[in-house]
Amino acid sequence: MLGVDTNVLVRYLIRDDQSQYEKARRLIEREVSKGEPVLVSMLVLLETEWVLRSRYELAKGRDSHGFLCALGYGRSGL
Repeated sequence: MLGVDTNVLVRYLIRDDQSQYEKARRLIEREVSKGEPVLVSMLVLLETEWVLRSRYELAKGRDSHGFLCALGYGRSGL
């Protein structure tokens, strides 16, 4: 099982630095191709949402809900 941190998840989602995105993509896809789960903790999700809002201007509310739904947390009560 791979646990990703906030930096890896942000780089994977935003793709603002191609070399860092490729490293994150390869890391995640390596585990997925082996059938291994990729763990994204609630703390990492919350930090990622904060980074996306503060640095990349993701709107709070509806857009944040869409972000969480895309990661499978849409019904978590957040």
